[in-house]
Amino acid sequence: MSSLPVVYHGVREPFIDLISIPGLPDLLPQYKLKDHNRWLRDVLSHQIAGARIMSFQYDFAKFPEGVCWANVVDQAVHLLYALMHRREEQEQLNRPIVFICYSFGGLILKKALLIATHSSDFRPILDNTVGILFLGCLHNERHAGFEEAMLRCAAVELRATTRKHHVTDSLKTSANWSVVKEVMESFKELTIPFPVRSFFELRRTVYQSGRFTLTRSDEVCVVITFDVRMKVAHEDLQLCSESLASLGWDHEKVIGVDMDHAQLSTFPSRADPFFEVLMGHLADLVSSCNPAWRFPASQVDTADSDEPWSQLVDINASTASLSLLPSGPATAGTGVTPTPTKARTPCVITTPHEENPDFVGREDVLKQVSEALSPLSKETPSQRTFAICALGGMGKTQIALHYVFSHRDTFTVILWAHADSRAKLAESFSRFAVALGLMDESESDHNTARQLLQEWLGTTDEPWLLIFDNADSDDNKDLLHEFWPAQDRGSILVTSRDKTIVSQFSGTELSVLDKKNAVDLLLKLTRFNWEARSEQRVREQTAAAEQIVERIGFLPLGIKQAANLIVNDACTLTEFLEVYNNRELIEDSQSVRLIKDKLSNYPWSLRTVWNMNFERLNEDQQKFINLLAFLDPDRIQLKLLSDGANSEETPVLSFVSTRRKLYKCKSALLRSSLLSQNEELQEVWMHRLVQASCHLRMTPVERQHNFRLAIAIVKQAWPVTPRTARHDPALWHDQQAYLPHVQSLCQHYSDSCSQDAPLIPREEVNWDFPFLLHHASWFLYERGVFDSIATLLKVAEGYCKLHSGGELMLADIYQTFGAVDTETNQFEGAFRNFELQWHYLQGALESGELPRPNIREVFGLGGMANGSLGLHRYKDAEWYYRQCLKVWEDVPGDQKIYRTHLATCLWLQGRLDEAEEVVTKIIVDRNDVSNFRTGQALFSLGNIQIAQGEELLRNGDQAKGIHKLQEAYETHLQALRLYKATIGERHHKTADAYHKLGWHLHRRREYTSALALLSQALDIYTASERFFRNEIARTTYKMGCVHQDVGELARGRGEIEAAERMRRSLTPPEKWVPATDNGERLYDDLVMYWTR
Repeated sequence: MSSLPVVYHGVREPFIDLISIPGLPDLLPQYKLKDHNRWLRDVLSHQIAGARIMSFQYDFAKFPEGVCWANVVDQAVHLLYALMHRREEQEQLNRPIVFICYSFGGLILKKALLIATHSSDFRPILDNTVGILFLGCLHNERHAGFEEAMLRCAAVELRATTRKHHVTDSLKTSANWSVVKEVMESFKELTIPFPVRSFFELRRTVYQSGRFTLTRSDEVCVVITFDVRMKVAHEDLQLCSESLASLGWDHEKVIGVDMDHAQLSTFPSRADPFFEVLMGHLADLVSSCNPAWRFPASQVDTADSDEPWSQLVDINASTASLSLLPSGPATAGTGVTPTPTKARTPCVITTPHEENPDFVGREDVLKQVSEALSPLSKETPSQRTFAICALGGMGKTQIALHYVFSHRDTFTVILWAHADSRAKLAESFSRFAVALGLMDESESDHNTARQLLQEWLGTTDEPWLLIFDNADSDDNKDLLHEFWPAQDRGSILVTSRDKTIVSQFSGTELSVLDKKNAVDLLLKLTRFNWEARSEQRVREQTAAAEQIVERIGFLPLGIKQAANLIVNDACTLTEFLEVYNNRELIEDSQSVRLIKDKLSNYPWSLRTVWNMNFERLNEDQQKFINLLAFLDPDRIQLKLLSDGANSEETPVLSFVSTRRKLYKCKSALLRSSLLSQNEELQEVWMHRLVQASCHLRMTPVERQHNFRLAIAIVKQAWPVTPRTARHDPALWHDQQAYLPHVQSLCQHYSDSCSQDAPLIPREEVNWDFPFLLHHASWFLYERGVFDSIATLLKVAEGYCKLHSGGELMLADIYQTFGAVDTETNQFEGAFRNFELQWHYLQGALESGELPRPNIREVFGLGGMANGSLGLHRYKDAEWYYRQCLKVWEDVPGDQKIYRTHLATCLWLQGRLDEAEEVVTKIIVDRNDVSNFRTGQALFSLGNIQIAQGEELLRNGDQAKGIHKLQEAYETHLQALRLYKATIGERHHKTADAYHKLGWHLHRRREYTSALALLSQALDIYTASERFFRNEIARTTYKMGCVHQDVGELARGRGEIEAAERMRRSLTPPEKWVPATDNGERLYDDLVMYWTR
């Protein structure tokens, strides 16, 4: 191998040669020459793209017994011959040269240039040298501490300050100091026309000197080694001080750097402020020989719309970047300008509500709402907010609906969000994003939808109204903050039972209806015919109406229920009042404990009205509404009810087992106003107070029975994929629709357990319940939505542990826990969960409960392999993968996923040809969009091809290496296409592909394009920031590198510093090392292997 390898050949035709001469290479275990070369190739080459970069490699200590200063000096001849060989072509003879010398590398260069002054063969080297950077190099041989400083510098670079080292020992005993001093003295006498920069350290080097002291005896340095049990003294020494680092030349600049010698004698980290200083001085030297050249800002490419990747991402819109820094969007200065996404408007969504033709009154409140929210009421753009607070049943939602439907001409976009939980808000925002055309339904990731919608609402000039209805949860303020759009546009209406919301957003706290409006509402709902009544009759009915609404407490929902009874019984108001009085006496004499106090603020007479409505229902209808009381109240799909009840497996649901029975029950509930219906969407919904009243009326045994029915109907309707084909996007639509019901069941069960009244009796086993929770969790895992998974799985886990016989269910639960951990980079947690999965599976296999061969065993072995790989236990992982695939030979199913992981495992071990062979066998069709697995196989193959290309480049095969890297680029591009087609634009695996393509484009010096794709990746990751902090740190670091390489050094450093802070928070203290040359490797280690 050449002693002067070319680590970077330059873009097109190089105009300058940069030669790096390291200090003491190959001697320091922590400092590998390949790392130095990587820094030159991956960092420096981007700063001076028009340069050919070479690195001098030498080993003056090959024979330890003969190490002396003369050996160092003698390396100069090797440098000269290697340089002449590299510059033998005609166009290379007069190419300018800049040398970068670290520590003792400066001594080699000085001797080389001295030789060149007297040798016509080497004279072109000196004549074409246009500048030198000396970093931590000693120049002043006449300084009193020169010899000691030289030895101490060598010891520091070799990390030999606390132990003996054969090189430092030999140098200390060497009497040939005259060779070094003669070189230094002669060099200073040269007449050098080019600029020189000498950097010295301002920071003292901590030097442990108890075992290493020097005494002078004539010209010989003697080592005195003390017993290791003696107390060790620490010295702070400024080894390469200004007086030692100066040549004394007029055209030399001597620059102090806030580093110690160990730091200054190696290349700087991108995050170090010295990186900017060094690049600035290097740019000065380069531009001195080529005034037309400018610093990297001029090297920025223009994103080429003809590039294949540009068809997959809109540079000017969807890649509008995020930045973790206050300096602005990550694309600033790169030609990428954020613009609002074009949406489908007008768009009005009030699901499941429709316009209420019977609304009366509330003129004062509606006027306040209109004045506060109308976009025409304020001249300057600002966000307008209003909150309506009151107890349930006061009419908050109806007021909001009346305002919405009466102002459809005012707003082009009206969005009604159910705000009583994070899951419901997320579902609402996903529906909005799809309806507006911001994302496809097939890729409806909740976190992404939230971010896309917030960004659109924050940038559009369309007048929009967003309603947060029923913001009543304990964490309602946090939820509103999380889902709140940017604060300079739009109108937002909040309804809530929480009175403090008014003080936060301004608004009003509703009181009950006044008597006139309450009476008007009752008369309107009962369709009272004034004209057909005598004056006396009108007075009687009006008086009766006044008494009815007064006893109901002027509550709109109660008035509606009373009106329903009057209409259904075809009775007069006075007749109803008579019945109501008698009933009220009975009800008020009862002492009833109210569930969760949901109705504790309402008059007993309201409960009386509801009881009268409920008791009008027959037995089947009461069963039906009690069942519905455990489902999500806002969107109860008729398809769910029909599919869930129509089965011989659930005889307990016989009362709704046919469509006719189902619709008969539904019609009765609609007539009683206990349910409302959206006919267009084929959905029903019920007021939360109606649900609460249902729970209030049920005995504990009835609650348990109806909870069992609710589980049965959802379980029967839930679409389940076979274990041999778990990934089936065709089922996602129904699974997404039914998910809120599973979450509602989970919440009801958790609440009941906290009240020591579990909805599933402890002596009863119902495996359908954890089955539902697990399958809903797996659906969320496949969609890459992790927020709610832990809640569902922990409840399922706790339930299974209460009963024997749930071992296989626990194995499934721990598999899902482990799968989520792998996707969110919780490596140790993933291994623990996969171990638990395998533990339960082994028990079932050994007992014969689980027959062999079995797909569960495949997943158990595969899980252990994934967990091992995350902990870098590559041999263990390989063994488990091979066992997994061996078992799979006798089981149907697509083996692609674990064969891909095996190839990745081989890649990480450096067995590239084996890895390529494994993965190429499973890629039958590069355009396969049946599922994401082909995309993942291509992603793995692209990584293997990168490693192959880099290996070819290291071995000097430039053409084949570049060709292989181009193959890798095209392979990763195809992986992106398949990810987008199968798991969607906003999935985190799609973000992985964007990041990888950004990496390719950075390597190709296509900086604007690289920033566009990295911005897209960061945009997706930050939508689920809580789970993808590792990916965010990695992509932020990479964006910082690219910004530095386009000349935005300060901004890039800021991003890298932000990334370092994130990485430090994610790394155990004992494993923390700052990112220097190996920065990208350290950030790759943060993420799971299939993300890299």
